[in-house]
Amino acid sequence: MAQLREELRLTGAQVKKLAQKLAVQQDRKPAKKTVRTDIDFGNYHALVISINNYRNLPRLRTAARNAGVIANILERRYGFRTTLLTDATRRDILDALLGLRRPLTGRDSLLAYYAGHGVLDRDADRGYWLPRNAHEDSQSGWLSNGRITDTLKAMRAKCVMVMPDSCYSGTLTRKGTRVIPISVYLRP
Repeated sequence: MAQLREELRLTGAQVKKLAQKLAVQQDRKPAKKTVRTDIDFGNYHALVISINNYRNLPRLRTAARNAGVIANILERRYGFRTTLLTDATRRDILDALLGLRRPLTGRDSLLAYYAGHGVLDRDADRGYWLPRNAHEDSQSGWLSNGRITDTLKAMRAKCVMVMPDSCYSGTLTRKGTRVIPISVYLRP
């Protein structure tokens, strides 16, 4: 043990030499890169839709609460400009989607969240969102995933992300036979 202690002792000259080596190595380190603060990420918008109280379908218990939490987080933590639609009709949803087409620019992003009933027309292989005024036996009040997708694709936004929380929401976008539950559209 004493021999080990002796070997570990450094003379003043050895310490000075090690300090010089360390200083040279530190001088060789690349300078820290500065973070750019002039990047314009555009504005972040969110359309949050929830339906608990259906007129002609079974009521849901958690759609409005979940949507409220999501809207709050997007607004307060991430600075989104949020529109919250509660117990929305087909017209309310379409008007809100179409109303976003004008203010969104090619540098903005949109997140659309839907919590409510969904249904699949198996013959057409088409999913639908069921707004508050939907009837189970009449598609005239349903909102097709195709209509939603077409409306979102027509927006000038740089990025559009859809987060559907409903049955058959995976039919919004398909790639081969694999269902993609969250749809994202990016502009070059």
